Amino acid sequence: FNGYSGNINGWYFDDIEIYTVDRLNLGLLSLDMPEISSSNDNEIAFHVKNTGSNPITSFRASYQIDDNEVVIQDFETNLVSLEEQSFSFQQKTDIMPGSHNITVSILNVNGEEDVTSDNVISKEVNVAWCSLQRKPLMKKNTVFQNTL
Repeated sequence: FNGYSGNINGWYFDDIEIYTVDRLNLGLLSLDMPEISSSNDNEIAFHVKNTGSNPITSFRASYQIDDNEVVIQDFETNLVSLEEQSFSFQQKTDIMPGSHNITVSILNVNGEEDVTSDNVISKEVNVAWCSLQRKPLMKKNTVFQNTL
């Protein structure tokens, strides 16, 4: 805002985000997995935003399920400042049935360490033994009339 503010009464502002713009920052916005998943061939997908001033051409990310082995992958991209994009890891994973914590982390951006606090996101996922398609059973009432 610039100018005289004498008659500005009743202005309301909502959904304002104030932050410093780092030179290089890639933030995780979401971990895009359903809360209830099947046990095999799960795709670990996530959504990021370039909140830095420089374009991002590559980054390294990892995911870990509970305390199991960490899976690391390099991603190539072209994200300009304030642009968002979804990614998924090439290696699909089989998860044992039960409740599991999945964590995705951004390890570096354009070959440099990204030390901001928006580099890690976790989500609890419940894995079912199996899924079945249900078919409803319909009963049709038929009325028989006896004619004599």
